[in-house]
Amino acid sequence: MDKNQQLLDFIYKNASMGVYTIKQSVCIAKSEDFRKLLESQLEGYKAVLFSAKGLYDKYALTEKEPGFCKRFYACMMLNLETTFNNTDSKLAELAMIGNNMGIIKATKNLKKYSDADEEIKTLMEKLLQEEEKNVQQLKNYL
Repeated sequence: MDKNQQLLDFIYKNASMGVYTIKQSVCIAKSEDFRKLLESQLEGYKAVLFSAKGLYDKYALTEKEPGFCKRFYACMMLNLETTFNNTDSKLAELAMIGNNMGIIKATKNLKKYSDADEEIKTLMEKLLQEEEKNVQQLKNYL
């Protein structure tokens, strides 16, 4: 498979999962401050998705959504993990785990696909920066 397709697929799937899980988390969040933070992070993921869609069009590539099983698993884990502890602190912890996984995978993919087109790598770096920023912001809610 084409390196541009693979890197763009990672970006798109990662940002899609961010949108999906944050939307779920906003409904569980207790404080207005935390909800606003999550909504702000949601906008960051949406911006990455919008840019990724534009690059799919530009490179005549096909979007790859995260599979149903992956989305279902994320939803079930979020519900399970917050059944007995649905505090903002627990949500922040779960979000940080997701962000840290995204940081690790993004860093690996940037190295793996270092020969991908610059525009796609730049978007990957933007997603990586969003993930890192999210972790820093979430620390305040632990």
